[in-house]
Amino acid sequence: LVEDIQPLQSAKIDKTPIQHIAFTAMCAVQSESSVYFGKADGALTGWDFITNAWTWPNDHEVSEHKSAITSMAPLSESMLVTADATGAVCIWNVGRRSPALAKTLVGHSARVHGVCVESHTSFYSVGADRVVKHWNVDRGTFTDFTAHDLAVTGCAISERGLVTVGADNFIKLWDARAGVE
Repeated sequence: LVEDIQPLQSAKIDKTPIQHIAFTAMCAVQSESSVYFGKADGALTGWDFITNAWTWPNDHEVSEHKSAITSMAPLSESMLVTADATGAVCIWNVGRRSPALAKTLVGHSARVHGVCVESHTSFYSVGADRVVKHWNVDRGTFTDFTAHDLAVTGCAISERGLVTVGADNFIKLWDARAGVE
């Protein structure tokens, strides 16, 4: 255990009552100073490390999800993808002073455990329904395949393709276009 590592910057973010709801997911957009958080009540919020303030000054958060945000990832410099415990997936435009829901995508029949971005127009989501969904953002459509015998608990894009991990204790590398291991 390395004990001499110190945070470059920290901020206590319990300045407002909305923070009594637990954070359940987090992601950062590399070109911004903001970090975005999903919360147990389905809300999305952000913190700006340059201003040491909430990213969105009025309400501090937006909400479309009906349950906890379980996973999130940057889709582009101004867009985020979030997923929740009911299986819903949302696309958000966060590159403005008031964030806006761009799309709600429906496809999973159970909790979404992970999302990973392939490009600014496509991403994957995986979940408790054992399915991998490959989403086309522009059309709001998906192709899918059953990936594991139990819940798919995570996904990542590697140089060799899509990688999934499941509750069945398998890690699988996929030719994503064909849905073939």
